[in-house]
Amino acid sequence: MEGQFWGYEGGNLFATMAAAGGVSAFFNQVGGVLSDDRLGVLDRVLTLTATYPDATVTIGLGVIVVGAPLLKAATARAQIRGTDDLIEGAMAVSGLLILLYALSHDTSLLALAATHFVIASSFLRQGLTNAFLIKIGSVFLSIGGVLLAAFGGTVLSADASAAATLMNLLTVGTGVYVTLASLLAYEGGVFVLQEEIKALRQTPDRGPQTIAGRLLSIDGGLSRMISRTLDGPILWINRHISNPAIAWVGAEQKRTQPFSTGMWARLPWRLATGAVAVWMGDVAFAIANLGWAFGDVCLGSLDWDDPAAANAQPE
Repeated sequence: MEGQFWGYEGGNLFATMAAAGGVSAFFNQVGGVLSDDRLGVLDRVLTLTATYPDATVTIGLGVIVVGAPLLKAATARAQIRGTDDLIEGAMAVSGLLILLYALSHDTSLLALAATHFVIASSFLRQGLTNAFLIKIGSVFLSIGGVLLAAFGGTVLSADASAAATLMNLLTVGTGVYVTLASLLAYEGGVFVLQEEIKALRQTPDRGPQTIAGRLLSIDGGLSRMISRTLDGPILWINRHISNPAIAWVGAEQKRTQPFSTGMWARLPWRLATGAVAVWMGDVAFAIANLGWAFGDVCLGSLDWDDPAAANAQPE
């Protein structure tokens, strides 16, 4: 899942740079504050967070994206085992704190979407060992898709050029299909979770668990509550809306491979939006879409890596 990490998180970083006005604008904003000799260290931080929320979100996500792999590498070299899940958990909590900051400041919808994507990705990467987290990550991913579509809709203008209008419309389409594909990923989590629970019942002795472990347990109260609340509606939406909307994917693949179906739902929109962004000279948004596309391929590969789980059917 490392490819998914660098694809999605790299894309998210460039998306927040695009929200700040582009790569040059981001560095000018940050550099202007940091180079102001009239301000002390604390005043610079306060000025940056109060004046440039999109740039602040970019820095926060950048610390997560760069810090997590460095911490994993350091613990691996020190031969400290069992820390990867802890680091991913810290990444998710940090993402939630950044989200709270973004919601409380005048942050763009694009930066909010990227923040949801970072949180989603941190949960999804742990989904290989806990399918409940696939469902949690998919919920955040779908919210990010709604925010991305809203961003594309709010920047539409009658005075915009044809190219700009096309890119905004493609952004709306991308957000819509990210949401639909995220619901399919949630459905994939339903399938895999059922298999994990079956296996757990055969070996019920898991030994002592942490508070977080009990909270996020595949058969814990939170998991059961979300299953009762969301599984039925999401499976209905997928059956009647998500799958029919992805007309270019075959029925058999839709039925048996929700992860790869979600990949093919998003991929054409990502690539088309990225291509138009290149045409428009919007480097940050172009790289963001290409990074997201690469992450989509990595997430879709879950169906290729675990065909038995992918072919399972909901009970």
